[in-house]
Amino acid sequence: MEAECANFEITRMARILKVSRSGFYKWRVRSKSQVLSPCPMRRKDLDDKIIKLHRDSDGTYGEPRITRDLHENNVLVSKNTVANSMKYLGIAGISPRSFKVVTTVCDHEASFPPDPEKRSDGRLPQKRSMNNYNQFNKPVLLRSIEPSQFTSKLITNTCGQFGLVRSMGRTGSCYDHASAKSFWSIFSHEYYYRHTFTNQEELRAKVAWYRNNYNYKRRCSKIGNISPMKFELELKQQTKAA
Repeated sequence: MEAECANFEITRMARILKVSRSGFYKWRVRSKSQVLSPCPMRRKDLDDKIIKLHRDSDGTYGEPRITRDLHENNVLVSKNTVANSMKYLGIAGISPRSFKVVTTVCDHEASFPPDPEKRSDGRLPQKRSMNNYNQFNKPVLLRSIEPSQFTSKLITNTCGQFGLVRSMGRTGSCYDHASAKSFWSIFSHEYYYRHTFTNQEELRAKVAWYRNNYNYKRRCSKIGNISPMKFELELKQQTKAA
């Protein structure tokens, strides 16, 4: 309408476009003004805060975690408003791919080792390396490859030759290194796949940084969108109070 106002009447264009003349004139006044009105000013301030929080999270936070950060900074805003603002700004959080059930056809004649670490009881193993020792004072070869390969005769004979004790959890057990697998999946999607590393030393340093950030700062949705360390401290305080 602004571009064609010299050729057509404002009343006619407003009727054809189904807009009000008063709305057009108010827009014209606002567009020429150098000072933002209160509503656009609040929106710009919110956008700036969202961009900063998103950048501080290394681009991983979505609207739920950013909304929680804003609430802790005494900014009262809804999750939908944050989502609309992020969509307008063209930013988004990192979402790991959804879990897909994958079935494995096992060889029923294969040699299945026991589970000396009692993973089926829900207790996470303390050692995850061939160089460490379990309660039997023997090296443990944890399952790090597919069960169909881990139960093969070649692996069985090799472990017997070198005196290794095989350890394998029950198929489909939800306690089979669940916490450790969840952490490495999050690390892979939020950090590893998005960065490049020049050498092993840099990779080790970045893994250490991410681990500390995960424990002390990153919000975890499973524990109420707070950091694991904060969750532990609150749990200890509740235990002492009880």
